[in-house]
Amino acid sequence: MPELTNAWDGEGPSLLQTATKIIGKPFIYSEKDIPVFLCSAIPGWGLPLMVPVTPYLKTANGSDTWDNFEFIDAVFHELLHMYVVRALRWNPRTDLLKKFGNEAIYTKIHLHLYALQKAVYLASNKGDWWARTLKRTRGFGAEYQRAVDIVEQEGFEPFIKELKGEQSSGSISARPSLASGSWVLALRKPLIDHRIEF
Repeated sequence: MPELTNAWDGEGPSLLQTATKIIGKPFIYSEKDIPVFLCSAIPGWGLPLMVPVTPYLKTANGSDTWDNFEFIDAVFHELLHMYVVRALRWNPRTDLLKKFGNEAIYTKIHLHLYALQKAVYLASNKGDWWARTLKRTRGFGAEYQRAVDIVEQEGFEPFIKELKGEQSSGSISARPSLASGSWVLALRKPLIDHRIEF
C-alpha cells in the first residue's frame, strides 16, 4: 500500500490542480483518506468514494497486476465524478446531455468526466496517459466505450465549455461517507489542500 500512496502523492495533486485551472473553480475535498476494498467484482465509485485495490496486488494477480498509472488514473477518475456533477450544478439537462439524451446512463455520466480527464492529461503533457485510458476504458463495457468515442468525435472542448458555463459561484466540494470496517488508504498529503484555491 505505501507504493500506491507514493504513486498518488507524486502525481495526483497536480492532476487535480490542473483540473481546477481548466474549469476555473476550486475542488475542495475535506477527506485525506480514500477507502479501498479487496472485492474485485465491484467497480470503483465516486460517491461514496472508494477504489478497488485487488488489481494492484501481486498476491492477488501475479503477473497481471495493474501498474501505478492505473491506480492514479482510477483515483483521479473517481474524484472527478463529484467535481463534474457539482460543476454542472447537478443539471441532467445541459445542452450536451440533451444532445446525447438517448445514450445509456453510464455513457451520459461519463461524457464531461472523460472530456475533463482528457483535457487534464493533455495540459499536463501526459497524452500517453489518455491513450492508455482510452485503451483500458474500451475494455470496460459498451457504455464506457461509447462515452470515450463521443469525446473523441466531438472533442473535449464543448464539454469543458459547458462545465465552465454551468458552475455556481461557490466552491465545488464533496464529503463522502465512509462505511465502518472499510479498508482505508491513508495518504500522507491531502488530496488537495482545502485551504488553498488553485
